[in-house]
Amino acid sequence: MNHKNCFEALDKSLRDVLTREDTNMSDKPFGEKCMLGCDFRQILLVVSGGSHEDIVSSSMSKSYLWKFCTVYLLKTNMCLLTEDEPIWIRILDDILSENNEDPINIAHAIHYNFDILFNNHRYLQERAIVTPTNDIVDVINSYLLSIVPRNEQVYLSSDSICKASTEFDDQ
Repeated sequence: MNHKNCFEALDKSLRDVLTREDTNMSDKPFGEKCMLGCDFRQILLVVSGGSHEDIVSSSMSKSYLWKFCTVYLLKTNMCLLTEDEPIWIRILDDILSENNEDPINIAHAIHYNFDILFNNHRYLQERAIVTPTNDIVDVINSYLLSIVPRNEQVYLSSDSICKASTEFDDQ
């Protein structure tokens, strides 16, 4: 679950964008274009160094948007409705890689000519590598990025919200 400020920022952005097309959208949450799904009892927000009160006050249920939300309760356990047999997904042989030992060989098999076609969006959209662990993903990503003929650029980001931003009204 994200901090309520993330949802409030999305709401304000969607209202701004959609108000240009229809002025009535300024008083509709998310411009009537959003649906949230979550079990608030099972997924708590993580607030670094925050107290219990900080965690509760940053949840979606404490946002001005909460009054617009409709809560649906799921009362049927869908897992119990399935058969006892596990459901397996069959992967077609022509898209299944036989060489599953070395992640670099898998990257070569799937992303052949990557050093030439890395900028081709269609080429990238048509390929995917599914791995069981993030460690293998990191190896493949590092390898593919190492063969891109460009200088690497690092973009910095922030994963916390300034306390001062919650003390001011919208301007």
